[in-house]
Amino acid sequence: MLRKFFEQVRARGKIDLGKEALLKDVLPIVYTGESDSNGSTTYYNSGGRSVLFERGGNTYRVKGVDPFGYLTERVALSRQNRINNVRDAHEIMKQQISYLVERKDLGFNSEKPFGTFFFEQAEREIKALEKLKTAYEQLGIENPCEPLFYKDTGIKKNGRSTYQTAFKLPGLEADVRTYEFMSLLEERLDSCSPDEIAAKDKNIARLFGRFIYWAGINVGIFASLGVLPIASSFYPQNWVISRYKSGYGIFRVDHTSTELTGSDSVVRELIRERDGLPFLLNEFSVFPSRVKVAANPNLFLPKDKRNIKFSQILDLKEDILVDESLIINAHRNVFGIGIASFVRGLLEPIPEEMFLEALE
Repeated sequence: MLRKFFEQVRARGKIDLGKEALLKDVLPIVYTGESDSNGSTTYYNSGGRSVLFERGGNTYRVKGVDPFGYLTERVALSRQNRINNVRDAHEIMKQQISYLVERKDLGFNSEKPFGTFFFEQAEREIKALEKLKTAYEQLGIENPCEPLFYKDTGIKKNGRSTYQTAFKLPGLEADVRTYEFMSLLEERLDSCSPDEIAAKDKNIARLFGRFIYWAGINVGIFASLGVLPIASSFYPQNWVISRYKSGYGIFRVDHTSTELTGSDSVVRELIRERDGLPFLLNEFSVFPSRVKVAANPNLFLPKDKRNIKFSQILDLKEDILVDESLIINAHRNVFGIGIASFVRGLLEPIPEEMFLEALE
């Protein structure tokens, strides 16, 4: 199932990786364009600064391969890309190129190089994922992103060395992001009538309830380990949908800003609320709420908005005539059940048919 989703949302190309047997000897990988050599390797993008590829029977993700912005540009302009941050990075890059002498001088912002990482960021990510690895092993979870190492790219930014990080994945499809699935679902719902959306409403509500349940499990894991991702990193594009037993779970990846701290600090920060919910749940909660609105536009929307597409309803900040307190309370409860499930060590997978039924 996920492989089909993966092919719909990722750009594919060819790069030269050499013939070295060990991944450490293959790195650093610096993307400067597509390869047409006979010995090139097929890759898929992961965002705008990472590549996924298969080698020696294993699947690897190398993150931080785009110091010159060429991969970001290719992905941002591809029809497969669903990640808004890649488009935003492309706009930043275009603005800088208009006045920079060389592409090597690109910077994402004052604290981050473009398409690579400073040492502190690379080290944070590897350390956080090493901690998570122990929890996944104890819970019988197939690790969606096993940390391997970081390596100097040989390229400096403002006199500082830059780095890239390497990970081992269960398969290419283990990198599918919840946001990518949500974008496919948004496109599907845009083609549906209100009656057709109403027929999907119950299943979509259950599916996003499971996302929120697994967010609770993740918070339990983070708290037990003292792993604290920063608040601004909790977007659906930083959660992957990966195998768990007979179904799936969702897991936080991308930890370049994650801190290691005490359990109390993690709990205090991650249950902080916005709009009546722990802030990290908001996008998972809003989507099914808007599905309910789209299924009943005559009930929940003013007359001038009743014929708009689902994607437009999803973007509405006002004009929704519905009391969302019931769904907010339900999602708070499900989040708590997820945390309790982690404590008990009894985790419920998300059935595959929920994903398929939502998109059919």
